[in-house]
Amino acid sequence: MCIHFLQQRRPAILPCLQGMETTFSVTVDDVECASFDKVENLCNFGSSNQEIVAQLVWAFFNYWAYIHDDANSVISVYAQEA
Repeated sequence: MCIHFLQQRRPAILPCLQGMETTFSVTVDDVECASFDKVENLCNFGSSNQEIVAQLVWAFFNYWAYIHDDANSVISVYAQEA
């Protein structure tokens, strides 16, 4: 829930790694497996978000209590919402 929430902030605090450019690829049993493995490049990823911890804590509980539509939506850290 926390990862999903931090990916949805604008600007985002955590990235969706599956949405990053592929930097590693290997074929296993004729299946190409690709990923982003340059995590050191993400060192300052969330620095443009200027929310303080108190704002984030309030927004986290507000999001899960009132904004997230759990009847019609799923939590995903693999796909970002638009």
